[in-house]
Amino acid sequence: CAHEADSEANWARYNAEVVTKMSDAEEAKQRMIAEENHVQREILTQQKEELDNRKAEIKKEGIAEIGSEFFTRFGQSCR
Repeated sequence: CAHEADSEANWARYNAEVVTKMSDAEEAKQRMIAEENHVQREILTQQKEELDNRKAEIKKEGIAEIGSEFFTRFGQSCR
């Protein structure tokens, strides 16, 4: 039957189109996820650098504030 063969061919074409579209959508989703992960890594790297810089500044300022006199009397007190 020619009509049945045409119908099956149409169904096969439609099915192949759907599968291709789903595959393309999945690939686009994976690319988007990879790009977002890359952006997030860059942000985290920048935040870590900023945090490290702030920690170094705080440590430097803290040592300067304490001064050497604070440490000169260490171990001399009796309880």
